[in-house]
Amino acid sequence: MIAIVTDSTACMTSRDAQKLDIHYVPMTYTIDGRSYSEKFIDMCGDYERLIFKANILRTSQANTHSIMKTFYKLRQSGYEILFLSISSKLSGTFGNALNCARELDESAIKVIDTKTTAGGLHILAKEARRLVNEGNTLAQTVKEILEMRSKIKIAFSVSDMIPLRHSGRLGHVRLSVSTILNRKPILICKEGQITSVNLVRGNRERIIELVNEVPEDAKDIIVHHIEAEEDANALAAELKEKSGREVMIRKASPSLCIHLGADVVGVVFRS
Repeated sequence: MIAIVTDSTACMTSRDAQKLDIHYVPMTYTIDGRSYSEKFIDMCGDYERLIFKANILRTSQANTHSIMKTFYKLRQSGYEILFLSISSKLSGTFGNALNCARELDESAIKVIDTKTTAGGLHILAKEARRLVNEGNTLAQTVKEILEMRSKIKIAFSVSDMIPLRHSGRLGHVRLSVSTILNRKPILICKEGQITSVNLVRGNRERIIELVNEVPEDAKDIIVHHIEAEEDANALAAELKEKSGREVMIRKASPSLCIHLGADVVGVVFRS
């Protein structure tokens, strides 16, 4: 038996996780001194309102205690474990999970740096579940997921660069890239870090540019948003028309919300 575990930046609903039989370890975040553990995206309450009226915000990686507790429980139940971690360039979760695997049972616990987050984790977890259900061993599943992770693409746009700059998660983004005068950057997650590829004006242009980032034969398309439901729906509708496939819409998790700010829309897909 193989258990699939990921972290809460996968932005899954409780129904998503139940359908795929996915185990979660939580990121934590602090709003004006009060700490919260991330849950499934539909169980986090009114976090956007709390975040955007707060004065002090912090996030923390999935800690070794929660990871070890999950690993230990699954190993006691006889499972081998595949852990799919948010990119190591965005969080220390991968290192924590790797240390826990080494301490507990490295031969039966495999930890993958997915070099992605959000819907990218969701897609890889879904594919890992498919592979396991088809009878692949842990080693075979790891091999397939490692080959697949380079096909996961993320493109998104923010309305304010300040939260992202303060987060320290930016890669090769010029300091001149800003969001003044209604200009919005188009950003991608490449090799696990965030880089800028374009700058557009207004919400309509950013939707057009995000649609252009997605090829017609893209699979497993997921649209994410933070307080941008109207744009998310418009983006999803255009992507559905372009690809002929259903498009999932999910809000971003609280920790991603803190690092990206409000009025954010993006798309994740498998090429």
